[in-house]
Amino acid sequence: MWLQLSVAHAQEAAARVDTYADGWIVVVSPAANVSVPLTKTWRVGGAWTADIVSGATPLLRADVVSSATHFEDTRHGVDLSATAAPTGGWKLTGALSASVEPDHTAGTAGVLVDTEAFGRMVTLSAGWHSTASRAGRADDAAYASHASDHALDLRWTQILDRATVATARLSAEASVCGTDLGCQANPYRLVAVDDLVLSERHPDRRGRLAGSLRVSRACGPSTALHGGIRAYTDTWRVTGGGADLSAARSFLGERVVVGATGRLGLQGAASFWRGSYGGTPAWRTADPELAGFTLAAAGGRAEWAAFGVGPSSRLALSVRVERQWYRYPDDIAVPRRAAWVIGGGLDVDY
Repeated sequence: MWLQLSVAHAQEAAARVDTYADGWIVVVSPAANVSVPLTKTWRVGGAWTADIVSGATPLLRADVVSSATHFEDTRHGVDLSATAAPTGGWKLTGALSASVEPDHTAGTAGVLVDTEAFGRMVTLSAGWHSTASRAGRADDAAYASHASDHALDLRWTQILDRATVATARLSAEASVCGTDLGCQANPYRLVAVDDLVLSERHPDRRGRLAGSLRVSRACGPSTALHGGIRAYTDTWRVTGGGADLSAARSFLGERVVVGATGRLGLQGAASFWRGSYGGTPAWRTADPELAGFTLAAAGGRAEWAAFGVGPSSRLALSVRVERQWYRYPDDIAVPRRAAWVIGGGLDVDY
């Protein structure tokens, strides 16, 4: 479930709370942000986020000691940004962010450039960010594993006609990690190897590449369709793809909006993922997200808006519901998982 509240002025501010629960884990994620124009061409912004996680692991290879291990964790993150939009259709944004939790810290710096071309029919975007992180253990003050990530994001947004917009995106990421743990491994997760219990260990290099195409089309004055496809591959031989389609329709002069969404996804397992391990594997994992899986999701949303209510120019109440189904055909311990995502929100513009 999630609740959202946002208020927009010449300055813009927003606050929200998101909650996710799947029967094993509960995550409560409050967030707030503000954006303030300094001049006609300069704007600065700041944001705070947190993830409050609690739950218990199911009976997996990750938990060979007991049937379930309870855990709690809290992460805090801070983001700062500055945007310059001089004349000529150019926009430059620089951003810094940091996140801290008891056993993990990370810092990120990035830059994004946008420009318009071909008579403003095309918007080109290029972004780069680098992250340095340190993973530790709450029960071992001396333990530390360092990692760095570098990512490039390219986008081409094209106005095809008065009613249709398409966006093509290409993203590439390279990760370099400590050899003791490897990339994206969990320092607490254990893997059963024959009669032994060993720590999880991933390769210390990972390259990722993803491409997507999205199209949005207005079908008359009150109906819109949105659809997209995505493909992914990496150096761990994880491959995947997905597609989504959504529709929205407004009524009563855009005072009421209803919509529906469907998504499908498919992923193959990492080259070193096994249902059970034997011998002395150099790399081993108990992460179900590195196994092969399929995803199906369907949901709907509704929004009611009022204009000119008190000091606000627009006030809108919204609700959304989504059902998600995951299947892990190669994971005997947990072959399937399902979750509800239910939320409501309030938006106010002044």
